Amino acid sequence: MGYDRAKAWEDIRDLRRVWVTILPSWNVLDRSELLLARHSLSFWDAMVIASCLESGIARLYSEDLGSFAQVEGLEIINPFGQP
Repeated sequence: MGYDRAKAWEDIRDLRRVWVTILPSWNVLDRSELLLARHSLSFWDAMVIASCLESGIARLYSEDLGSFAQVEGLEIINPFGQP
C-alpha cells in the first residue's frame, strides 16, 4: 500500500522535532529499530527487549520469546519451559 517499515521509522524520527517523549525513550525506539533489522522479532518484542537493554536488565522472563535464549546480551528465560 506504499507505506513500508522504512517509511514508518522515518515518520517516527520526524516526530522527535515536535513531541517530548518520556517512555519509551527515543533511545529505546532507536534500539528497537536495530533489533528489528538484526533479529526476526515483532515490533513489540523488539520494544520490550530494547527497554530491558536500555534499563540494564540482564534477564527477561517471557513465555513469548521461546526461540531466543539470548538477544544482544539479554538472557531470555521461559518460566514454563524445561528446567
